[in-house]
Amino acid sequence: MQSIWTFRHFWMALVKMDLRTKYRRSVLGIGWSVLNPIMMSAVLMLGFGPILGGGRPIAEYGAFLLSGLCTWEFMRNSMSIGCTALTQNEAYIRQCPLPYGIYPLRTVAGTGIHFLITLVVTVGISCALTSSTFPLANAWMLIPVVPLLFVFCWSLAAIFAFANAYFHDTQHLTEVTMTLMFFLTPVMIQPEKQHPAIQAMNAYNPFNVFMQLVRHPLYLDSFAPAELWLQAVGLTAILFALACSVVGALQKKVIFQL
Repeated sequence: MQSIWTFRHFWMALVKMDLRTKYRRSVLGIGWSVLNPIMMSAVLMLGFGPILGGGRPIAEYGAFLLSGLCTWEFMRNSMSIGCTALTQNEAYIRQCPLPYGIYPLRTVAGTGIHFLITLVVTVGISCALTSSTFPLANAWMLIPVVPLLFVFCWSLAAIFAFANAYFHDTQHLTEVTMTLMFFLTPVMIQPEKQHPAIQAMNAYNPFNVFMQLVRHPLYLDSFAPAELWLQAVGLTAILFALACSVVGALQKKVIFQL
């Protein structure tokens, strides 16, 4: 962690370069990161709201859907793009003896910027859809959620980056798995409309845990319960320790797998 902080100017420059490259000559620029979940939410809300909304008004279902997609996109992109964090940075790895944790951090920082922008827009749209100000009034409840979710995503990105360096099919398996988890996790389906077996599984689904931390203040108008926080903190601590162990044990060996 000390080494990552020492080289903070390097990986921050990489993040800025990624953003400039991605949105070069684009009229909307980084606004495209906001349009994707909004347009997806609009299509799902209008097309499937009466079916998947659990009998709730379509506008209220839209607030549920947008908060879920916002969080899901951050976690999914951190994992799927994070798989290539080492293979795509092979040139830097061979030239500079920098801490390998900065390469997954580069990925998660980039996706995290998009997440924060989308989250701000989600708060505003949720106020409009629910005709209430409680999403804006409860926005402060998200302050501890964001850094915890960031550490969670970095841990996953670091673990899968090293796994993909040794087993290159990891990226493809991750994409397939995340597509499956999208339909199992209550991203667009109200939890009470899911099969009881899936509901029981989602009690231990890490993606659902963080999604609920975001949805409680923005959709349910309440602070997330203590047991949900304990799950999130415990899971993040375990994954962070595992990621640090993987980086420490393999960073001198992974170069031979690239």
